[in-house]
Amino acid sequence: MTIKEDKDFLMVQREKGRWGSMAGHGKKLEAGVHRRETTAARGGCEWSLMAEETVELESSLSSSSSPVRPSSTSSSGDEGASSPKQVRMWVTKMVMSPDLVGVLDWTGVSSHQDLRIVATTASSLGHDAQELVLNPKSIRKARAKYWALLAGEIKEAFIPQTPLTIHWDNKIVFQDDGSWADQLAIIVTDKGVEKLMGVPKLCAGTGKAAATAVFECLEDWGISNCIIGMCFNTSANTSNINGACTLLQEKMERPLFLFTYYHHMHELLVEKAFASYLGPSSGSEISLFLRFKKYWQFIDRSAIQPLSDLSETLAAKKEAIIKSLNTIMIQKQSRDDYRELAELNIAFLGGALPKMMIRRPGALHPVQWMAHIFYSLKMLFREQITSLVMLGEIAGLKHFSFFISEVYVIRWFESMLPAYAPANDLQL
Repeated sequence: MTIKEDKDFLMVQREKGRWGSMAGHGKKLEAGVHRRETTAARGGCEWSLMAEETVELESSLSSSSSPVRPSSTSSSGDEGASSPKQVRMWVTKMVMSPDLVGVLDWTGVSSHQDLRIVATTASSLGHDAQELVLNPKSIRKARAKYWALLAGEIKEAFIPQTPLTIHWDNKIVFQDDGSWADQLAIIVTDKGVEKLMGVPKLCAGTGKAAATAVFECLEDWGISNCIIGMCFNTSANTSNINGACTLLQEKMERPLFLFTYYHHMHELLVEKAFASYLGPSSGSEISLFLRFKKYWQFIDRSAIQPLSDLSETLAAKKEAIIKSLNTIMIQKQSRDDYRELAELNIAFLGGALPKMMIRRPGALHPVQWMAHIFYSLKMLFREQITSLVMLGEIAGLKHFSFFISEVYVIRWFESMLPAYAPANDLQL
């Protein structure tokens, strides 16, 4: 034996009295274990009592009676037992119904704000909010359950009767936990049909990940056999090896029509047309529009004064264009600037609108393609701007606005429908 401490300990055991014995430490450890087991037994008894008790939500219209109070139980067992201890009871009254969850979702508030609303409402009706299953976690669970139920009902009700075109586009979206994730928006369309299938997260920004997400979404909805075409906006989707379109057709085991997303391509037409009539912009801002924006506060905006000297071809098509734009106005527009685009063209052609308000000029950066249209049409409504622009600029604004109203605006709204793309290409 080489360790001195162990050797000394064994030598002490041979001495009289055995003062090196560990019997005292063993008794202390045994007593500690006994105390812990006793405490655990008492706790189990209390929890069993709590599980058997329930709380009934008393109506505010019922007769006044003493509310249910938590019962107490006294611990039994060893000497020196603790005094009677009040036991908290389980609450089982659920208040989050599907209708209530739907209303709260419609308000757009968070779960913590929902808690304040529901608790305050329950208290005002004479209920004790502490007797209700009401906390942010229960509200989140009720919302998740309601969303799952609603999603199932929507899927069962969606039974397409016509062939569909599948659209997808990925964006990097900020998440609730502070991170960023690549998500893919998947939509199917047809004439009179537009349905969002889902917005799944992608494990990678590759064509294989996009094709897998689209195929799984179609299989989940059970509409794979209804898809006849694909609509996309980037050339990376059409790669012969790893493109999303190629891989999706392999998964579906049949060829599909390919439709390029003309919605973005039409933005290039505005840029080229504006540069041909008014010249390219030499800086980050368009000087003509910048002058108009600064002078906006001095312009009389009480009445709209549309142009009277329209081109011959535009004057001949004016009524048909106004009728088509009014039909577009009846449909729900996903963005306010889309609606403003239709309203400005109707007013520019002299059409009647039930309510028209020219908004203050906004962004004017060259990449803001829709700002070119908005600024040009708004400037031609006002005679007070003659001191701001030169004759050449007024002529350029007129020709650009004629192009927008006669050739561009109807095709731009129809560019979101792939079936209209071939005819619009020929007309452009």
